[in-house]
Amino acid sequence: MFKKHRSFVKALSFLCVLSLILSIVPPVGIWQSVKANDTTLYNGGYDSYNGQDRRYWLQQADKSGKIPPSINIKGKDLYFNCEIYAERRQIVYGEPWDVPENQEYDGFKADPNGYFLKNKTSGTRGWFRYLGYTKDGVAFPDPYFPPEGDGEKPVVYSNIIAQPWNNETCKGLVPELSNYRPTDIDPTSWQTIWKARNNLVDRNGSGQKIGDLFSSLSDLQQKCVVTSVDGNNSGTVVIFHKVNGSVFYRSYTGFIPQGGTTADGGIVDVTTDSVSGTIDSYSYLTKRAKISKFLQVIER
Repeated sequence: MFKKHRSFVKALSFLCVLSLILSIVPPVGIWQSVKANDTTLYNGGYDSYNGQDRRYWLQQADKSGKIPPSINIKGKDLYFNCEIYAERRQIVYGEPWDVPENQEYDGFKADPNGYFLKNKTSGTRGWFRYLGYTKDGVAFPDPYFPPEGDGEKPVVYSNIIAQPWNNETCKGLVPELSNYRPTDIDPTSWQTIWKARNNLVDRNGSGQKIGDLFSSLSDLQQKCVVTSVDGNNSGTVVIFHKVNGSVFYRSYTGFIPQGGTTADGGIVDVTTDSVSGTIDSYSYLTKRAKISKFLQVIER
């Protein structure tokens, strides 16, 4: 009887120890064999998801086989993330914990409905500013990261992003920027915009004018996105800038005269296959507008 009692005690002790170990370090097999019905929380399906390995999910993402299985960031190989693609259809390399910027600038926002646990397998649930990296090695912004305002202070010139239409971060947030080219705007129209630069005032309420930021037309052309002038002669010039590691934009709106002689500037025409229309919000860029031939940022 005593032998049976000792055997029972040993078995019970083993189960207690095993339970303690599992609570601290989840088995790799369980952690990475993520089920397809668990899509609201990232469960570490980095290498595989729902019983399918990385090769399978790469083929789902791009049947042409052009997407690389991995990229190298500062000497570290980061791989295509299976779970993020399967659940969110975003091509991401690595995980949020691989992006140093997520450890800076308040890169994690707590939210009971967030997609990540702060410490990967434990901790507060929430959102990271960056999911990982794009295939080009640029930090990939999470479009669900809670929007932030950039305040009402005037934009600092040194924080303005030059040629945002060529900037991978800006294009990752607003793909339509890839279609914008300042050369699509007639030189005469540029002159009209330049002459009206002190009419274009920051919609954030800082009182700053485009004319306060730029001292030459050539500089303005390289750092601004111009939208078309509406029927009320109200035009908008937009700049992209960084504040504490995040990308924001400001809209500067005001009267831009149309008509007149060529010497006066003529009609401002931005109705090309690139960008026309207006950007009518100035929140943190979080949504991708699915609209062709014009740029529209949706305020979340």
